[in-house]
Amino acid sequence: MKHLHIVAAKVWGGGEQYVYNLCAEFTRRGDEMYVVVDETQIEIAARYEDVAKVILVDLRGILGLAAYPKITGILEQEQIDTLNCHSGSKALLCALLKKAVPAVKFVMFRHNLLPNKGDMYHNWLQGKVDEFVCVSKAVYDLQVATAKAKEKFNLVYSGIDPARFPDKLSTAELDIFTVGYAGRLTENKGILLLVQVIKELKNEGLKIKLLLSGTPEGEFLKTLDKEVEVLDLKNEVKNLGRNNDMNDFYRNLDVFVLPSIVKEAFGLVLCEAMYCKVPVISTTSGAQGEIITDKENGLLVPANDLDGLKVALKGLAADKALQSKLAVNGFATVEEKFTIKRCIDDLIKVYKK
Repeated sequence: MKHLHIVAAKVWGGGEQYVYNLCAEFTRRGDEMYVVVDETQIEIAARYEDVAKVILVDLRGILGLAAYPKITGILEQEQIDTLNCHSGSKALLCALLKKAVPAVKFVMFRHNLLPNKGDMYHNWLQGKVDEFVCVSKAVYDLQVATAKAKEKFNLVYSGIDPARFPDKLSTAELDIFTVGYAGRLTENKGILLLVQVIKELKNEGLKIKLLLSGTPEGEFLKTLDKEVEVLDLKNEVKNLGRNNDMNDFYRNLDVFVLPSIVKEAFGLVLCEAMYCKVPVISTTSGAQGEIITDKENGLLVPANDLDGLKVALKGLAADKALQSKLAVNGFATVEEKFTIKRCIDDLIKVYKK
């Protein structure tokens, strides 16, 4: 089969990694992959070149409609089987592409915890989609509760690509409790709260450091740097920027924290860390509870709860047995439920519908 994915993101995050993982696994199975990226996003395009044929178009204009002629030509010439849209802002473009090439299957992926809009336009648009894919049960339940065509919605859990994370010994420093965060560097991820917790634990005498990996959004990096300076944490908080070797990043950690304030639609980075046998802590702000069972394969705390996060980190730092338990159970959970192989097996069932 031939699959074309439209990715309109300006910053690499979990959704973009999700598409990368899909392309990698489908390619291993012999399918042909195409990824459409805005022509200004050269860095994102370059990352997909390993797993797909990348097509650069103008997606910046009104709803991306300037790209319509070029993509239509590719769908027809290459005889693409599935048209996969990962951004609501490009749904109209894909609906028009579907009308121009009726044989292609139009699949809309839901990566956000947002309800359907019930106005006439969005109801019309929903009717043009062949199938919807929701990356977690939280997303699925919200979509079905607010959708007209409920039968079109499918739960297909996201999954990590184990090939990216070969087993290796931990390289975490023995005398320093190393905390990690990976993902978009933005305020609604709770990073400033995490930095404040690091400060309090340092003041209590815990030898601790925080490693950050990701791409900043807007002016947040300036805000973060200022907070680190004000709290006198320049030696404890290190921003590594975008990391191409995430396996090495995770293996340098004693614990991975996703302190999101925003509602997470899934939490792919949690699965990556768990597969690397790193204990994880996250908030209850979204679908994280579908991955983490509290105190069994990770720890859950309320969103925006400084004291709760502090207690969780401090307790974990002092309990080697708990660290080991969470690491072992976390790995087993991901291996059983959240691999890209299982994701693709379920996605193929959607395509066959």
